[in-house]
Amino acid sequence: MNIYADAWLAWLHFILIFLLLAALVGELILCRPPMSTDVIRRLRRLDLLYGLSALSLLIVGLARAGHFGKSWAFYSIQPWFWLKLACFGVVGLLSIYPTVVFLRWGRQSKSAGDPSVDAAGIKKVRLFIHLELALLPVIVFAAVMMARGL
Repeated sequence: MNIYADAWLAWLHFILIFLLLAALVGELILCRPPMSTDVIRRLRRLDLLYGLSALSLLIVGLARAGHFGKSWAFYSIQPWFWLKLACFGVVGLLSIYPTVVFLRWGRQSKSAGDPSVDAAGIKKVRLFIHLELALLPVIVFAAVMMARGL
């Protein structure tokens, strides 16, 4: 194990967590009526940032677990690790709905000029974002417990 590589990957892991959280909170803040073409464009950019940070977070986390960190043998027997991955997967699945809706709103705003986004649609997207945000503390708690081998 290279301690410097692990330290850099740990730092990157934290940065990506903060980036993911910021993008998701940004989506929640912007996703409210009235919806304009500019807001939809910003939502799509934030959602792209969110997706890229989530993918990068997964790659960096697996690199730490597999090669540069404590080793796969340590992580694979940790129930907290599996809870963390399961919650991360659920968050990923929950994020599909807002992404699809943001893409649809973007297509509508390009073709119609001014999007016609109903309040019920916005409310449903916000519910999904709230659920994603609610699972993030569970992921962090599982990570803390896992890192201590509990």
